Amino acid sequence: MLSTAQVQRVQIKGTISSELNTDLSGITIFNNSSLEGTVTNDSGVFYIDVKKEINYPLRQFNLNHSL
Repeated sequence: MLSTAQVQRVQIKGTISSELNTDLSGITIFNNSSLEGTVTNDSGVFYIDVKKEINYPLRQFNLNHSL
């Protein structure tokens, strides 16, 4: 008999912000556990599905660029 465990997943919402008022669209958010990703919208908002009841580390990246 084969059985599979059903993993509950939930959608979380996050927001990327910038003190410099830079363009926040198209920033990639990647979940290393599920190998799934998404990108931010024009306001820096993103949605991504994750396993329920698991802690995910958050990392901060400082990007410096000039046009």
